[in-house]
Amino acid sequence: MPAALNAASANSRTVLVSLGTYAYDNRYVLEASFGATGSENFAPGNRWGVFPAVGAAWNVHAERFMQKENILNILSKLRLRASYGLTGNDNTGGNRFVYRELLTDSGSQNVGLNPGTNGGPTNDMGRIYENTFAAPYISWEIEKKSNFGIDMGLFRGRVDITADYFHNRREDILIQRVTIPTATGFRQNPWQNFGVTTNEGFDASITVKHNIGKDWVLSARGNVTYAVNKIIEKDEIPQAYPWLAQTGTSIGTNKIYVAEGLFTNQDFIITEKSDGSYNYKLKQPDKEDVKMELLLMLLM
Repeated sequence: MPAALNAASANSRTVLVSLGTYAYDNRYVLEASFGATGSENFAPGNRWGVFPAVGAAWNVHAERFMQKENILNILSKLRLRASYGLTGNDNTGGNRFVYRELLTDSGSQNVGLNPGTNGGPTNDMGRIYENTFAAPYISWEIEKKSNFGIDMGLFRGRVDITADYFHNRREDILIQRVTIPTATGFRQNPWQNFGVTTNEGFDASITVKHNIGKDWVLSARGNVTYAVNKIIEKDEIPQAYPWLAQTGTSIGTNKIYVAEGLFTNQDFIITEKSDGSYNYKLKQPDKEDVKMELLLMLLM
């Protein structure tokens, strides 16, 4: 694949999408979608990714047992939700058509022949080498998304509460392998679907409204969000110590020393010399303090 064609041609995808919704008696809602996308970044046998999704909701407040004045005055809305679906990623950065090998015609190679005269052979001959290794096996990076939520309305709409819990798992991540020995002869590390990460957390919000006369409404809103990710599988070599590995940690976790502050005079045994200058000797830490520090580091 010539480099000029790689840079100049337009990106191409083919997308098919369908969506269906079913609701019964304003109580039960079911929604399903289906998507299929073909990407130029993958070989014909792996080009298409299929991404279905389904969601359901139950409007509990519409049930007959909820249709009582004393209940609706307190709990005017209650909806339970759940959804699950797949999404895909075909982004390989600035590299396109990575499933195809890239041959480069560059320079010359000494073939060990003795130069002749009158049109005889030459020592140096042009060469073609494999610059990028073909990867016809790669395909879509997949993320599995699940969500569970609840919507509540209190006191005839004066208070609205929404809360969601989500869990996402990303698999077959598109990467260029980094644990490839140089003895393999690759000029560029090959592409592969490798790696697993997860991301989970919750999001909640509350809105309070109060009518002031007939023309004014005073409202306040607050929200809280928490999310944490984790590397389940990563392309890394075995580390000398477990704490150096990135697998099992959050993305972007720094492997650094704990800064406990600067030394002060209280950390030294100070003695005065005969010439009036001072000698500083660092105090040895108490064993119990060291044990407590190690315990705190393990708990972090």
